[in-house]
Amino acid sequence: TYNPDERRPMASMTKIMTYIVTAETVSDLQNTRTTVPESVAEELEGTGSSLAEIQTGESFTIYELLNLMMVPSGNDAALTLAKYVDSLNITADDPQYDEDGDGKMSCVELMNKKAAELGCTNTHFVNPHGLYDENHYTTARDLAIIAQACMKDERFAAIVSQTSYDMPATQTESGSAGHPRRTIVGSTAILNAESTSYYRYATGIKTGYTLPAGYCFVGSATKGGINLISVVLYDGDT
Repeated sequence: TYNPDERRPMASMTKIMTYIVTAETVSDLQNTRTTVPESVAEELEGTGSSLAEIQTGESFTIYELLNLMMVPSGNDAALTLAKYVDSLNITADDPQYDEDGDGKMSCVELMNKKAAELGCTNTHFVNPHGLYDENHYTTARDLAIIAQACMKDERFAAIVSQTSYDMPATQTESGSAGHPRRTIVGSTAILNAESTSYYRYATGIKTGYTLPAGYCFVGSATKGGINLISVVLYDGDT
């Protein structure tokens, strides 16, 4: 390991924890639905975000949004999920993580609580997608811990091993047409057999980039019955 405990911005690696909190909070991922609030487009406008290009008022299952967050790294999907978790008004059972002091746990507060539960000592979240904030950081060691926990979830492992996701046609909340059926392409080249970065033992997980964070990667691979996780932060090369 090299500088495993150096704090760094984590870009879209954030979405691994957004997945954990959503999956642990929503009991039926396949059938629970939510719509994209207008505030998602407003908050992400001008940020240069990676997007799944979902539309205000469009209706999705939580499972569809998890795919749209992890495969094409949609900040819009991540923010929609976070706002849905926020709306559940989960009671705060630990005042330490109730940063707003309102007795309820937001998605981001739940993310920080879960990081502590996993034993992460140098991680703090302020958003569900990874856009830069000086108070939004992690370390390579902590990310490895988070990724290891996630890969125990078979649904997560299946999602992050995909190079693309077939998105069904959608409707808006009013019943009008949303997007037609479409294939969403992922960005994790190590999984793509046609890429020069392809590694046949790879099983995931996530790439990310912002200018302050550099190129980031959390990877997993299985060979000879052994599963390994690798984390790289602040690289200058894809």
